[in-house]
Amino acid sequence: MNHILTLLTALLLTPPGLLGAADPFDRATIAGLMRRANDWQTAHPRMKPDDRNWERGTWFTGIMAAHKATGDEKYLTQAMNWGRQHQWQVGTEISGANKLFCSMTWLELFLLKRDEAMIQPTVNWLANKATNSTGGEKVWLRQETKSSESPL
Repeated sequence: MNHILTLLTALLLTPPGLLGAADPFDRATIAGLMRRANDWQTAHPRMKPDDRNWERGTWFTGIMAAHKATGDEKYLTQAMNWGRQHQWQVGTEISGANKLFCSMTWLELFLLKRDEAMIQPTVNWLANKATNSTGGEKVWLRQETKSSESPL
């Protein structure tokens, strides 16, 4: 993640003439930077291709934001492929909240496509009685609570 922030900062601080645009903050320049950052991260992943942890989940939140901002179907296709690859399952983290980062992308895709298969595994996980789910009895976000207290 630090590499991406460094790359974006360097690109934003590059003199406008080197970017090929008079205004480094115009829509086309920003869209180009987003595309370049995504292409770089895709070519140089820090995580295993089959990972769906919080770090990759937050990256895909950005992929969905890029799709909304640009309308570029490449981002939507990338997110759909990631969801299909993982069969729309919750994350692999131990912590309850971290398990839901990829579910945020599944929910956004569901709102666009209206395919319940995209969110059913998340709904199932939220309803189960595991101690790290909202349906669990005592632990949420790794907080110990008294049985009479709501974990939320």
